[in-house]
Amino acid sequence: YWSKTIEPSSDTKVYNVLFTFGDDRGSFKTDNYYVRCVRGTSIEIDSFPGRFAETTISGETYVKDKLTRLIWQKTHTENKTWKEAFNYCEESDYAGFTDWFLPDIHQLRSIVNYSIMHPATDFPGFDTSNDEKYWSSTTNIYNTSMAWRIIFNYGLDADQNKTEGLYVKCAHHL
Repeated sequence: YWSKTIEPSSDTKVYNVLFTFGDDRGSFKTDNYYVRCVRGTSIEIDSFPGRFAETTISGETYVKDKLTRLIWQKTHTENKTWKEAFNYCEESDYAGFTDWFLPDIHQLRSIVNYSIMHPATDFPGFDTSNDEKYWSSTTNIYNTSMAWRIIFNYGLDADQNKTEGLYVKCAHHL
């Protein structure tokens, strides 16, 4: 299914979603895909002014997303398997909060800004110099040895073997 979002790296490509697997990708405007129309007011996530606000407690900074009302650890950790990522977030005591969790793919996608790249996010201080892949808590239902992840350099998601070491950014409900 087509979206209205043009891929920032190419004015000839537009993002679409493959609902069979739930991943998104850029395809040429001349390709043929399904269309689903919606009506109502849309929120332009890419242009939400002042969306992210930083707060520091005891030297640890968290970022509040005013649109989704999620709080994120500003820092990240790396080289964690999927199970280790779950444990890391659940055991995290960061900025005075102890109820952190590994975000699902929708929550993780919510900080992607599909109108920019390198990084494809407005999240403060996001380093994407090495195409880091970030875990979500969402398992691929067709292959449970895989889970969904996002590369924030481009904003693209795909599934990844759960035994591989990826980056982790924990979230917290406001």
